[in-house]
Amino acid sequence: MRRSWVWIVVGSVLFWGCQTPPSLPLKRKARRIAKQENSFVHFVGKELKVDEKLLEKGNFEVLWKLPLSTPITRLYLLGDSLYAYSEKEKALYRIRALDGSIAWYYVIPEGMLHGPALWEYSQEEKELTKIYQPDEVAIVSRDRLILLDKKFGRAIKVIPLGDITPSTSPGIHRYNVYVCGWDNRIYAFSKKTGGEVWRFLTDGDIKVPPLVLPSYLKADVVFIASTDGKVYPLYATKGGLLAPPLHTFGEIIAPMIYLKNWIFVASTDTNLYCISSTTGRLRWRFLCEEPILRPPVALGATIFVMAEKGFLYALHYSSGKLLWQYPSTKDVVYLTNGNVLTGKVIRSSDPEDAIFLQDDTGKKHQIPLGSIREIVWGSHKVKPEESVIQILARGSKYIYALNRKREILAIDARKGLLEWRMPAGGIDFFLTNPVYATSFASSEEKERMGVIYLGFKNGWLLAIREKRY
Repeated sequence: MRRSWVWIVVGSVLFWGCQTPPSLPLKRKARRIAKQENSFVHFVGKELKVDEKLLEKGNFEVLWKLPLSTPITRLYLLGDSLYAYSEKEKALYRIRALDGSIAWYYVIPEGMLHGPALWEYSQEEKELTKIYQPDEVAIVSRDRLILLDKKFGRAIKVIPLGDITPSTSPGIHRYNVYVCGWDNRIYAFSKKTGGEVWRFLTDGDIKVPPLVLPSYLKADVVFIASTDGKVYPLYATKGGLLAPPLHTFGEIIAPMIYLKNWIFVASTDTNLYCISSTTGRLRWRFLCEEPILRPPVALGATIFVMAEKGFLYALHYSSGKLLWQYPSTKDVVYLTNGNVLTGKVIRSSDPEDAIFLQDDTGKKHQIPLGSIREIVWGSHKVKPEESVIQILARGSKYIYALNRKREILAIDARKGLLEWRMPAGGIDFFLTNPVYATSFASSEEKERMGVIYLGFKNGWLLAIREKRY
């Protein structure tokens, strides 16, 4: 009996001596959190660190990093600048998109309710008037609209709003600024006098900013969309309907966009509508399989539409023709030589070392198994976590997008096929960079092509871009 107790004591000592101290698992967990698992960025203390080796695998590099001295509540990209709003300081910062330098900041004592709006005068207008006409940034607080000089951040005009409670971001025209209220009305105020010029009542809430066409078009029209499913084309200077409203069959809660004389409207009725910017008449509509809650994105001559928990569609802006959709409904065969084939894979036991791929014409192609790197099977359904929720940028070859799993996707711009994915967890703000530089683009626009802009609530901003050759 005494010998048994001895073995029990010895066994207990050996057992507890072999156990890991309770503090070690906690340290391992803390290290995983510090690295922000599943991301190419992490923080060491308050310093942002970027895994540049992981970026290189996607042919990316760091363009610039900027630590603001204040937490960021909201972040926007308008034209050639980022606009960061800090609720703590109640200040709006303008940051140059090309180099990450701070241009100015403006304090709004009452706070900023919605995102800023931008109006840029055309070069033709500036040359004709021979007068310095600053580009303008408009912001709304609880009881006033503030018009800022974009270059210097100085207040040009402050307009009291009275009993109007803004429901969305403002809009700016050559002569007027526009504020939408929760009373279902849009109000036009003169930029010169600050007085009310006109107002218009819609049949639903206005949750998307008014769409004003660029200054170089010299168009006298502003578009308003509401939750009653209507799009109202209004005269910008005098108010009133330019044409009868366009009726959709769902709410419009995603901002409208403009491209080459056409307005694109996304609706929860699962349709994307293309209407004329001069007459307000419908040109075409494209049916998606799910409601559209996010704004379409125009890059070059292509309109990208993200259906809620569904496919990403690439459409030709003029005809509405489907160019491709992601994920592909076709089977995709990646070959070891780098080529990619699409169609329907047909399994066969003869021969045993090959498969057949049927293309769109019905012709069958024999592919040896040894030449296949990977097969991705087509599907008519999208896993919710794989659905695209934002377009980030257009590169030289790829469309860069974000899915619900917080992964940056590189999608072939011509075929819609996925090339690679990069984890991007721990990032708070992803911005859409709409620059697609053509041969007519300015040197600055070409520099901003293929740049992805990111932000963190602790005040850090990061820009990464495709490597230049």
